[in-house]
Amino acid sequence: MKRSYCLLLVLLCCTALYGQDSLNVRNVIYYTLPETTRHVVVSDTLAHIVNGDYYILNVANPYQPQQLGYLSFGGVAQKVRVRDSNSYIVDYYGKFYAITIQDPSNPGVLGEYILYGHAYDLSISGNLACIANGSRGMRILDLFDIGNILEIGHYSTSSPCVGVLTSENLAYLACGTGGVYILNISNPYSPSLLAFYDTPGFAISLFLEDTLLHVADRENGLLLLNVSNPSSPALVGEYPSSGCTYEIYAADSIIYVADYNGGFRVLNAQYLPNIVEIGYYDTPGYAYSVHEESGYIYVADGAPGLGIFELCESNLSEVFRKQTKNIIVSGANAITLDLILPGLPYTATLYSANGTLISRGSSDGTEKLEIKIPGKIGIYFLVIEYESSRHFSRIVKIR
Repeated sequence: MKRSYCLLLVLLCCTALYGQDSLNVRNVIYYTLPETTRHVVVSDTLAHIVNGDYYILNVANPYQPQQLGYLSFGGVAQKVRVRDSNSYIVDYYGKFYAITIQDPSNPGVLGEYILYGHAYDLSISGNLACIANGSRGMRILDLFDIGNILEIGHYSTSSPCVGVLTSENLAYLACGTGGVYILNISNPYSPSLLAFYDTPGFAISLFLEDTLLHVADRENGLLLLNVSNPSSPALVGEYPSSGCTYEIYAADSIIYVADYNGGFRVLNAQYLPNIVEIGYYDTPGYAYSVHEESGYIYVADGAPGLGIFELCESNLSEVFRKQTKNIIVSGANAITLDLILPGLPYTATLYSANGTLISRGSSDGTEKLEIKIPGKIGIYFLVIEYESSRHFSRIVKIR
């Protein structure tokens, strides 16, 4: 027997009014730094930040970050990477630095190398450092003797190399309008091309989760490439930019996007090719870089400094728990909710408990909208949007 439940939304759902600046994300704190904060990497309880110089913050308590260490680089440090008890930095004028952080309150330079040209990004793989060296392509440094760093290989690209990522014997290069290169670096003295992917925008940075290569393609947004066969990358998903996509971090199919003038976005890519936005925050600065660690989101936000944020759990359930009433439904099979919001156009979206989009529909407000709840017992969340309001309801299917 088919069961139908009729909900008069203005009576049953608690109202949460949101401004245009955030969804399902709250700001924990901003830590102000001099100059423009451009890059952040978090490792355990330490945040490593470059804003021309190098700062190390203790973020064991994200609500009270404390500065531990500092190194001056004359205002030109670009990117930082961390590996074990060392960090590595490139500066805009082509210098590479290896730094000991064994005592994070007293970082010190172990070795350096002058690359010439401009250095935009770096990636560490074993005893190798791969550097995005702009018009000079990618350069490979041998770090075996950290006090005597040597350049042992390079690969020339048709467009300036501005981003680099390594994984085992592979190097992925972001080359602006020149797209993405995939190289075999098993012989670092002579890297060889495996594949090329021509992105429609400006490929500026990369992130790899398992066999999914995330490409920050600036104004074109996010591209997801399946690189399980690195010789034949395939597009499996994309998401438009709300600003200018600069950097990406991903974990467990949740993608964090630094969108420059568009703040940062949080996306669920569990069921490709469908990508669902589950949160965003329009930051006061320019979101250059993003990193997630232990449930907190760290954003290098330009002039305002380092922003630390919290997604309301890793899905939508915390927001709904605090702002909704439960609606209990039952039935052995799928259930239909008849939604009524007289006189106003609205959109209804149904999510599973982990934030996965199940269905979405719209009404002009003159007719009811049917939303089907799956037959499976569990918790679902219903979001009704009209004008500038969002209404949240938790639906508990008990049998």
